Amino acid sequence: VIPLVALLGATAALAAPTVLVKDGQPRARVVVAATASDQVKQAAQALVSHVALASGAQLPVLTDDSPDLSQPGVTIHVGPTKGFRATELLPQGLDGDGFVQLVRGPLVVICGPTDYGTEFGVYDFLERYVGVRWLLPGDSGTDVPRQASLSVPEGKRVEAPVFMSRLFSGL
Repeated sequence: VIPLVALLGATAALAAPTVLVKDGQPRARVVVAATASDQVKQAAQALVSHVALASGAQLPVLTDDSPDLSQPGVTIHVGPTKGFRATELLPQGLDGDGFVQLVRGPLVVICGPTDYGTEFGVYDFLERYVGVRWLLPGDSGTDVPRQASLSVPEGKRVEAPVFMSRLFSGL
């Protein structure tokens, strides 16, 4: 058992984090489907704008039919794109508000089974890896810590809501 634990620890230690921004310079690009909904496009734009607020780096946004995707580099796929099949990535039966975040080398994927799931995945990504906190509604209630470099660890995270509704109501 001890050699297996040591091997797993060594493997995790060898996996270098994926660099999105280094010293204020973009090292990644964001990709959305050419047919993406406005909600997914807005989620991608939220990712780009919060990364820019944190680091000063403006990540370019491309559609999945862009010829620039053939260039090497880190790609952050927001929602299902031609770069991967959502059906292979998402667990069967995942709630519509759930999402998957996958980081494998230069590939980063944030995707949910619905547009809401994808949007929640982007905001979770911003909280977890960029440090963004929404303390109150509006821009004045958003805390975005400054950092010249941003990276994310390799791995796969699956989030599913514990309960059905997040709506507060007087009923």
